[in-house]
Amino acid sequence: PIWGPKLRQEDSLMLSVFGSQVAGTIRNIENYESEVLRTDELARSNAMILALSQVAMQLDTTSNLSQVFETLGKELKNIQVNCMVGTLDDTKQFMKIEYLSVSQDVLSWVEKLGVVWPKEITIPRRLWPTDKALTEKAPYWDPDPIGSTSKMFPYVPRHIFVKTYEFAGMGPDDQVCYLPMISEEDVIGIMAVWGPELQHQDIPGLSVFANQVATALHNTQLYEQAQKEIIDRTQAEARVREALLEKEVLLKEVHHRVKNNLQIISSLLNLQSGQASDPVVIDILRESQTRVRSMALIHEKLYQSDDLAGVDLGAYLQSLVSSLAQTYRVNPDKVAIQVHSEKIAL
Repeated sequence: PIWGPKLRQEDSLMLSVFGSQVAGTIRNIENYESEVLRTDELARSNAMILALSQVAMQLDTTSNLSQVFETLGKELKNIQVNCMVGTLDDTKQFMKIEYLSVSQDVLSWVEKLGVVWPKEITIPRRLWPTDKALTEKAPYWDPDPIGSTSKMFPYVPRHIFVKTYEFAGMGPDDQVCYLPMISEEDVIGIMAVWGPELQHQDIPGLSVFANQVATALHNTQLYEQAQKEIIDRTQAEARVREALLEKEVLLKEVHHRVKNNLQIISSLLNLQSGQASDPVVIDILRESQTRVRSMALIHEKLYQSDDLAGVDLGAYLQSLVSSLAQTYRVNPDKVAIQVHSEKIAL
């Protein structure tokens, strides 16, 4: 509406033109603002896609989770978003903080205030802001991030979290979103994201981030499990080899002692035959000595052999015949000994 003491009816035409100009200007401003908004949204979307590609590239080139987390935190910071990555144990009752994209300056400032951060931070389920991200496998927006964070970290005073959020550019009404990290339909962790520029339309893209990290975690767990199985199997094989070697040494020692004992018996029989005068007794003693010597040869060949399971028949016969020839004092000029035997294991 237009009014005034000097307003006249004949001014209507001119004022109508002026009104149309103002309407056109307003439409142009609105169109410009919409275009700026679309441009900003497109730029943020492009930044999100670029960040996703960088994380995917890191996943393709390394299995080191620390490098993956660092790349994730760096790329999210480029779009003004911070993150926390936590993994769940098998019971889903505890969450271990694996990564927190808080600057070292903030951590140093917190430590100067007397707060000591443990090397490993594990949060029981009863202290989580919610378990909906786990039970419903859906993002959860926390309306009171400072209160929830104070609950998760009771050893840190609340005012420190207030200041920390201020350092991160967070206002009192800003929220934190908790995203499930899903691998093969199983929630294996939670990724929390926050920041002054965080928007609801960012969540689909950030959910892709969370699932990428979940895949990396799952693959790393499979790799570590395979490595552990290989190490366990290698150690078990080494223990078996050591046990077999020990038993082989003991078995060789047994054969050696048996051979020595039989050799003593053979020597005693030889001494006894030297003192005997009856030819029948001498023949009996020599026959017994020969039998004992043949048994001793078996044990001698066993402990000298690399294979304790058998003895080469040819080598055994050669030694046995030579021993018999020595026992019965065979004249090598009158009797030539030749042993023909195939390679047979006794």
